[in-house]
Amino acid sequence: MDYWRKLNPVILDDLEEFQIWAENRRVWYMSAHGKRNYAEISYQQHDVFCFGSEASGLPCKTMENASANDTLVTLPMVPQARCLNVSSAAAIIVYEGLRQLNAWSPK
Repeated sequence: MDYWRKLNPVILDDLEEFQIWAENRRVWYMSAHGKRNYAEISYQQHDVFCFGSEASGLPCKTMENASANDTLVTLPMVPQARCLNVSSAAAIIVYEGLRQLNAWSPK
């Protein structure tokens, strides 16, 4: 895909390495168990989104810390729906951040 050469991905080995890398960054932790709606946040340049695995989500300690810091975010779901898969959730949240940062609006 031609857009990959425009990206500069950060690849880290584990959560501990991520936490060191993200130490001075604003990190939003995504979870089906979050209380804060993703659309209520004013995203900023260099914000970071952290998603858990499809099978188990974020580690409990990470969720506790994010909840205490009001950085545990969720996508609203229809009743009786479990959750979206992680790639769908990532696409929604990343594009909301891009929409805000680039001032995209309906024409």
